[in-house]
Amino acid sequence: MADKLEAQAKTDSSAGMTMGLGLMARGMGGENKAFRAFWAQEQEKKAIPAPLLARQAAMTAERFENLLQWADQIVLDNYGAIINRQLKKGDELTRIYTLSFRQTEKGWMGFNAR
Repeated sequence: MADKLEAQAKTDSSAGMTMGLGLMARGMGGENKAFRAFWAQEQEKKAIPAPLLARQAAMTAERFENLLQWADQIVLDNYGAIINRQLKKGDELTRIYTLSFRQTEKGWMGFNAR
């Protein structure tokens, strides 16, 4: 997703503006802080995929964080109903969801979670 978003930002000037507005809204809602904590935890566990680490090394820290926050917001927008970042080790949670997918010219894509 990071590769796709970076390419989009380079070719579509409105993408950068959309990203900026989204990041500002995330900051006001506290999502940026929650994501930074999650990212730091994953780095400590050495759970970040090598291609993403390579992208991080090739970009400024600010640009990379913006890209990650933007990708995270897309995930939350599409699958936020099934993501719970408040769980701690030992917590148990049982939920039943309906995930809906649509076949498009780009293949099967998720479009709804309830």
